[in-house]
Amino acid sequence: VVQPVYFLESPSVEDAAHDGNGQLVIIEYSDYDCPFCIKAEPVIEKIRQEFAGKITFAYKHLPLPQLHPFALNLAVAAECVRKKSEEEFWKLHPKLFGIRDENSMKPLIEGLNIDHN
Repeated sequence: VVQPVYFLESPSVEDAAHDGNGQLVIIEYSDYDCPFCIKAEPVIEKIRQEFAGKITFAYKHLPLPQLHPFALNLAVAAECVRKKSEEEFWKLHPKLFGIRDENSMKPLIEGLNIDHN
């Protein structure tokens, strides 16, 4: 279960969604409902794609529900998908930024190639 984080522990990619196997590790702490994180996502995704194979990129949830009410729900949904399939998580990940209700999120998750049980 994703818990809100109010301080950053020592960085590790072991418990995070991650891809790549490069020596350089980039760990992004982000909130799917944050307007600044939403603006940053295309830049982060471009870096991920451009340096694929040269970096290890990790994503850690940092939902701030006191500021972004739906952030924790999005983080929990993303982690449920990640537990089923890391590949499907990365397909879903960029689509979750800016989603603000369950009705918008549900079709995205139903369209994934995972066991929904």
